[in-house]
Amino acid sequence: MNERELKRQLDLLFERVRDLQQSQSDLADRVHELECSEDFKTSYFEGVIEAGDNWQVYVTDPDGERRLLRPRFDIVNHSPDGFSWGYVGSGPSQLAIAMLAHHFWTDDEPPNNQRAVALAGRFMNERIAVLKQGQGWACTSVDIDDWLTDIGEL
Repeated sequence: MNERELKRQLDLLFERVRDLQQSQSDLADRVHELECSEDFKTSYFEGVIEAGDNWQVYVTDPDGERRLLRPRFDIVNHSPDGFSWGYVGSGPSQLAIAMLAHHFWTDDEPPNNQRAVALAGRFMNERIAVLKQGQGWACTSVDIDDWLTDIGEL
């Protein structure tokens, strides 16, 4: 690789890093906006790519606690390597199961894991696979309820 090509590759890499930093900044601003809202009574899911190409999904519940989303291997183990998004595959399938299982959990009753499993394939295809691969994203439980309404499941 000549010096000119190397410089072009470095420029592309730095541009990608700037884009990722901006995406994370935008997501952080949106989280803050939601947390400050009086209507913040919903879970907030945030997909981020951390250093070392480490894809993580955080969930912030209405009480303000932010933590890693449980992968829910106890329900189905599609992807022991964890979550991913932006395509149809095992990582997005695991993410779909985990998000729906979390969404269907209430304090009053145990989670409806069968419902999560039944809807996960469609949720993965329609909501997870269409996210931009390699970029952060955000979703609320209101977004999931809207999707459930759209498909006649709510």
